[in-house]
Amino acid sequence: MLLTTLAVLAAGLQPASASAISPAKAADLCLDSRMRKVAADLVGAWSQNYPFARVIIGSDGQYGDVGASRPAVTGANFVVCAASYNLIKVGRDGRAYSVTMDRFYFRITGTGEGYQVSLEDLPDSLEGTGMTSRELIGRFKINGRPYADILAENQRRIEGKSQ
Repeated sequence: MLLTTLAVLAAGLQPASASAISPAKAADLCLDSRMRKVAADLVGAWSQNYPFARVIIGSDGQYGDVGASRPAVTGANFVVCAASYNLIKVGRDGRAYSVTMDRFYFRITGTGEGYQVSLEDLPDSLEGTGMTSRELIGRFKINGRPYADILAENQRRIEGKSQ
């Protein structure tokens, strides 16, 4: 699993103690721009593991915006945040397009010295996960259209040219 550590000790974001993170603290952590920036960086790094994601996200993943972040699960020293992801890219033709994921989850864990941020539901590899590549591809949209539909259109176009 991809993860990174973010030492955040200022502005009231002290790591959680052994007691459960309060709902207000969990909400603050999920909304914190530094945590969301690390989550975007992780999506960018994650995208390098899958050919389709390298195509649609490429090396620009860290420039994406993690938005609509809210607590989904809160534990003793962690919160799992439900969020969306949006990246604006420039295509080969010079026009901008958006790559979006309506929902993904990232975990923020208190380490005693800061926080560790990791992706919760975007696996490094599909092996052993029970998730199919089709399911993973189905989570992405290009300009609001399901990426799976765009891939199917491209495949039909390629097959039409070869006949």
